[in-house]
Amino acid sequence: MPRIPPGFLALLLTMVWSMTGCTFEHRGNGAGEADPDLPAVISDTTAGEPTPPRSPEVPVLEALRTHREAVGRGDLALALALLHREATLADALLATVDEELTRGELLLELRSRLGAGYHLVEVSVEASVHDESALVVSRLLLEGHEGAAGALEEMKGRGLRETAFLLLTPEGWRIRHLHRSVEGAR
Repeated sequence: MPRIPPGFLALLLTMVWSMTGCTFEHRGNGAGEADPDLPAVISDTTAGEPTPPRSPEVPVLEALRTHREAVGRGDLALALALLHREATLADALLATVDEELTRGELLLELRSRLGAGYHLVEVSVEASVHDESALVVSRLLLEGHEGAAGALEEMKGRGLRETAFLLLTPEGWRIRHLHRSVEGAR
């Protein structure tokens, strides 16, 4: 019998649950009394409508985008949680980096550079999922807020090519390798 990936099983259960409709009953604040400002019952208005099947690329792209956003806002715990335990990172935004730095230290350095008023905008993305691995190639644009300065000033407005290889683990999709390079680097 073929092995069913845990992520697929969770997705299937979520889909079945959402298709059957749901009703949430408000049970008060735990002291046995209901909050008068909230309705007693909240019902799912989409019950009975078919839910379109999710593309296998969706959870892969969610993991990668969530990682980018976590680094951008400084949520190091979430950013590290989305990395595979043997992840390798190579990022043109970090310039020359000491190979002795941990993944956490690399993410902190990247956050400090982006925190100076810069952010990454996804321009295009191509994803390919094969069983328990996925390859994502994205084109990003480095944008800076008015007055943004710092180590990334000369790269403001430049395009970046991001290549990510992800593996499906029992915890979900994790980034095994992430590489960013400047397009048309001089």
